[in-house]
Amino acid sequence: MTQAIHPDPSTPLAGEPIAYASVAPPRVGPRAWAGAAILVAGIALIGLGGCFLMGVMNIVNPSALLGNPNLQPGVSGADYFLEFVLYLLAFACFAGAATLLFVGTRGLLRVMRGDWGFAGTRQ
Repeated sequence: MTQAIHPDPSTPLAGEPIAYASVAPPRVGPRAWAGAAILVAGIALIGLGGCFLMGVMNIVNPSALLGNPNLQPGVSGADYFLEFVLYLLAFACFAGAATLLFVGTRGLLRVMRGDWGFAGTRQ
């Protein structure tokens, strides 16, 4: 029969901390890239809202985009509905862009100041 080997209870088990087992400082690179991506998405939403507004302009005044001053078609109820939907989408894009620009700028400023906001780091 074999006997299990147990450490001597009189010796402490804790020693010096091992360098590779210590907590690494947080990396801020991914957070900065995420903030930059959020800012780019906000700018892209502004462009998309502008495209929706160009569609509204094409419904209201087709000669502005097509260059034919004699073109004046009649506006139907469906055109008014499409104009309303395009305005709604444009303003939704602008509201989303404002939100993304605010969140992205706030996140990048927090990275620059060092307030990362998760456990184990400065806040």
